[in-house]
Amino acid sequence: MEDQIVESLRASADAVRDTVYRGDEAKVQAVVSKSWTYFKRAHMHGGGIGTATLALLLLVAALRRPSPAARALVGWALGLGAVGYPAYWLIGGMLAPGLGGTAQAKEALWILAFPSAGILLLGVLGVLVLATIEFFVAPKPSGADQSLRSQPTDNRATGA
Repeated sequence: MEDQIVESLRASADAVRDTVYRGDEAKVQAVVSKSWTYFKRAHMHGGGIGTATLALLLLVAALRRPSPAARALVGWALGLGAVGYPAYWLIGGMLAPGLGGTAQAKEALWILAFPSAGILLLGVLGVLVLATIEFFVAPKPSGADQSLRSQPTDNRATGA
């Protein structure tokens, strides 16, 4: 599979060898090699971020006090960020040979990288906030608790 991917990257670079690379074989080889590195980076980010996101999603699903809307919002942020950021590296690796380098690919895809990384970080922050609410903030008294508190106490029976 690796050979097929590298051949495809090489074909993409060969298509623009004379115009973009001005016939520089060393530069073509360097960009193809770096593009393959981007594929591996996408795989590593996808695996790492995906695993962490799955764990955080399970935690959010187990929380009961935050509203369903808050949990859904955090879940969507985690999911979109976890898909978008590795996709940035994968698409960058695919585009780089045809654009003449990874710097050009990164420049072309910044609109995917920054928002997806940002929304992923917001999702992680959201998990921290929801977990803090769940585990460290005292629950609001229920209606039954408030009705007991509003009744006057008879201090004569206790001698107070």
